[in-house]
Amino acid sequence: MASLTQFVLPLHTFQPRELQHFDSSIFCTNSTATASAAGIRTVKKRFLGRQKRSVFVAQRPAWKQEQSSLFVTYARYTDDADLSDRFFSCLPYLLPFIDSLGFARYIFQQFPDVARAIILPLQPVISIYRGIPGVGFALYIALFVFVVRNQNIPRFVRFNVMQALFLDVMLIIPGVFSNLSVARMAPALLGETMANAVFYATLAAVLYGVACSILGKLSDQIPLISESVKAQIGSF
Repeated sequence: MASLTQFVLPLHTFQPRELQHFDSSIFCTNSTATASAAGIRTVKKRFLGRQKRSVFVAQRPAWKQEQSSLFVTYARYTDDADLSDRFFSCLPYLLPFIDSLGFARYIFQQFPDVARAIILPLQPVISIYRGIPGVGFALYIALFVFVVRNQNIPRFVRFNVMQALFLDVMLIIPGVFSNLSVARMAPALLGETMANAVFYATLAAVLYGVACSILGKLSDQIPLISESVKAQIGSF
């Protein structure tokens, strides 16, 4: 990107000394940024052909460069999403959903038809994800390095990928707790309630993230998780 933005104004009769009285609104680009007469650092005058048509080139001051840069890159870093961005933003939420199925065992025991309706369509993905050792960890690293940290990918996609990874990591805590001997000594009803609560909470977050992705909206209202994701992703 050029270090300064140039505004070219063809004139026939204006002299450089008259430029300071000229309406600065004519220097507007498509952005909201304007170059005021006081902010013009240098004015060059050159003549084109026999018509002696004057062209004034006003160079944007250095302190305006950041605003120009933001405008030029706005389309790249905005949270607006096209269809492909929405599709790829939905896919990462499969990770926390698949990992949360282990907490739904009590629900699936009571409603086997629901279990079949959920598991059968995802059976090939679940078989690969859980059948090959280290796939989950490798996938996590790949998504974090090549997607989340890649600023060439739209922020909308990176945000949802990071949020799905955060949800997946959060499932480690109840998973470790459920394997402790203290948890096994707890009443069966308490263990069932906790497992169901973890699954329902994860399912709600996944459905919220997928629904917002389909609608092209940023799913940034998940308590604690979304704020952590914003800290990782940043404004760009």
